[in-house]
Amino acid sequence: MKKVLTILLIIALLILGFLAYMGVFNNITVSEREVGPYIFAYEDFVGDYATTGPVFDEIYDGLLENGIESTKGLGIYYDDPQVVLKDNLKSRVGSVVSEEQAEQIDGRGLEYKVMTVDKFEAMIVEFPLRNMLSMMVGVMKAYPVLSEYMEEKGYGEAPGYELYDHGEGKILYMFPIIK
Repeated sequence: MKKVLTILLIIALLILGFLAYMGVFNNITVSEREVGPYIFAYEDFVGDYATTGPVFDEIYDGLLENGIESTKGLGIYYDDPQVVLKDNLKSRVGSVVSEEQAEQIDGRGLEYKVMTVDKFEAMIVEFPLRNMLSMMVGVMKAYPVLSEYMEEKGYGEAPGYELYDHGEGKILYMFPIIK
């Protein structure tokens, strides 16, 4: 019996350690600062935000095959999933690229749309980027806090931005500040 309890305790500690690593127990705070600009190679997407992962991968892989490497993904989510049906949610997803890389995309005739997201003042939650699971955990933790903060400050509704910075190992959940 003692061995079983020891094994269960070890398993519980491993699970707790993994959850801590994923950021489940992180204290979520909102900050305000200027972000951007971002040059963004993207595709428009309509559908459940939870299914944008393959589009991100397709863009990243396609760029990489053409010698264009990016360590940052960006998603712009235009609709509130609490209000709009999942099948009708509109977003833009893709990779952040440099100005030189954007010129390469254009010069090579690659079939990606490119836009510049200008600098903007944002309310931001930073969350660790460990793997795909941390993206889901981050959404569950960040958006309720951001929504409450937006309401407390009296800020207007705005699209949600998610910057996945693989180089820095973090996700920035951001809303432009609309006063």
